[in-house]
Amino acid sequence: MRNIVKILKILIVSMLSLPIIAIIFLITDGHLDNYKKSDAGVVLGNKVNSDGTLSPRLKGRLTKAYELYKNQVIERIIVSGAIGIEGIDEALTMKKYLNKWGVPENRIIADSNGTNTYATAKNVKEYMDSNNWDSVVIITQYHHISRTRLAFHRFGIKNATCAHADYYEIRDIFAIFRELAACCYYLIRDYQ
Repeated sequence: MRNIVKILKILIVSMLSLPIIAIIFLITDGHLDNYKKSDAGVVLGNKVNSDGTLSPRLKGRLTKAYELYKNQVIERIIVSGAIGIEGIDEALTMKKYLNKWGVPENRIIADSNGTNTYATAKNVKEYMDSNNWDSVVIITQYHHISRTRLAFHRFGIKNATCAHADYYEIRDIFAIFRELAACCYYLIRDYQ
């Protein structure tokens, strides 16, 4: 009986430890920027407010993309999003924002069909194939990096490095748990 109790204790501790280890991995992986000179940077969309202003998260992503473009790490920027519940096209709003910062319009590609991470990965793969590009830098929040990279790899984008936005907020705590569940789903998801 004592051996069964001991085994149960070990199993319970192991089951409780696994999510903690996964969370530590997500946080660490998201902060280990490994970008290099690439054909394009891919900014994943986020909320555009009903007045057309960008959420702080989205500003953080675009700021990172602009820095990489300005420092000649990326040659162009793909902004990927969709029309949010506010009725505003995220991709076109991001393109205008970057254009105001001095990024030429012909260096910004607006993907208005990036309804989620999966769709963005699929669309980026099509852009890469049609333009003979072989490398991209994923630009998003640190907690979103692992799932995004997983989606890109599942679509056959092998040369995808990452850069996280330098923006943090209290809701990141919730986002980390959401990403943990989403990563599990993306691991079993059928990619077509």
